[in-house]
Amino acid sequence: IPIEGPIAMRFAYLPVQSNERLVAAGNGTFRARGLVWDMQTAPTQLKLVYPDGREVELFAHDPLAAPITLSPADSTFDRDSGLITFTSRLGGRLTLDPSQGTVRFGSGTIPANATLMLTYRPTFLRMSVDSGGNGYTSPSALFDDRYITPDVLNWVPARPIPYWFLADGSQVRAGTNRANNRLTHDRYMLFYGRSAASAGQAARPFMNTMRLGVRLSDPMVDPTTNQVYPVRVVGNTGPYEIDPAQNRVYFTALDEDRPVQVYLGTSGTPSFAGLVGFVQETGQQEVPIEQAVNEQSMMALVDPFVYPNVNNLRPPLVWLFWSSTRAGNPDVYFQTIAPHIAVAARR
Repeated sequence: IPIEGPIAMRFAYLPVQSNERLVAAGNGTFRARGLVWDMQTAPTQLKLVYPDGREVELFAHDPLAAPITLSPADSTFDRDSGLITFTSRLGGRLTLDPSQGTVRFGSGTIPANATLMLTYRPTFLRMSVDSGGNGYTSPSALFDDRYITPDVLNWVPARPIPYWFLADGSQVRAGTNRANNRLTHDRYMLFYGRSAASAGQAARPFMNTMRLGVRLSDPMVDPTTNQVYPVRVVGNTGPYEIDPAQNRVYFTALDEDRPVQVYLGTSGTPSFAGLVGFVQETGQQEVPIEQAVNEQSMMALVDPFVYPNVNNLRPPLVWLFWSSTRAGNPDVYFQTIAPHIAVAARR
C-alpha cells in the first residue's frame, strides 16, 4: 500500500485499537468502530477467533516491517477508492474499506461460533452502535475524572474494593486515600439523540461510555475453576481496574497512550502489549426519561459540587438539559442521573 506525496496537515491518529470485535451490519458486511484507518504507519490485522482460542489470520499488513508485510499475497489496493481486496481463507473475495471502517465478504460469511477481530489505528471513532439507518443528532460529551465511589452498602474498613488495583499491583481497599493514589474513573460519557427506530417509538436521547484501557486477546476467567486469573500489568504509572466480563483493563489519564503489557496467571507471554487507548465500556442504552415524546438536543454536565473530603463522597451525579414538545410547545427540561456502572466477573 503506497505512501504518496508530501505529508499534509491532517487529523491526528488515535491509539491502536487491539482485538476489536467487529459488529455484523448485514449482507456480509461487518463494521469497526473506527474510520479512516492508518495504513501507512501502523500495522493492521484481521483474524477469526473461535471459542476454544484458535485463531485464523485473514489479513495482515505492517508498513513498518522490513520488508513491508502484506498477507495474503494477492491483496490489491485501489488507489481511487482506497479499497483492499483479497481472496479469503473462508472462500470468495473479501474487501476492506479503511475509510468507512468496514469488512465485506463477497460470498459467504464467518462461522456462527466465531468472532471477527480487528487490530488497527483509526482517525475517528463512531459512538453509535447500530446500523439500522437511525438518524443520530446533537452529540454531547463530558469527561468524568471524579474519584471512585464504592457502594456505601459494601463499605467495610480495609475491605478490598473489587477489581481495582494500585499502580504497584496491590488491591485497593476501603479507606485507601483516593487523592494520593489518583483513584479516578476518567470516564468519557457520551449523549446523543436518536430518531424513532420504528412506528410507535419516540425520538429520544441515548448514552454510552468509554474509558482509557486495553482489550486482552485471552479470557480473564479460568474456564475450569470459573475464577478470575491473577492479572499483572507492566509499564503503567497509575492505578487500574480489570473487567473480566469484557476481557479489558481500564487505566486513568496518567497512562493515556502509554505502552503497557498485561499478563494473565503465570503466563510469560503478555495477553496484551501495546498502547493504552479508547475502549468502549458500556453499550448504547436509553437515557431514563419519564414520558419521552420528542426529546432533543441533550446537554450533559458533571455535577460541580465536590465534598472537601475525597473519602466521603456522594453518588456521582450528572446534570442533563434538553428540549421537548411533550407539553405541546418546545420547553427546556432538566434532571440528574447517577448511573451505577460497575464491572463483573462474568456476563
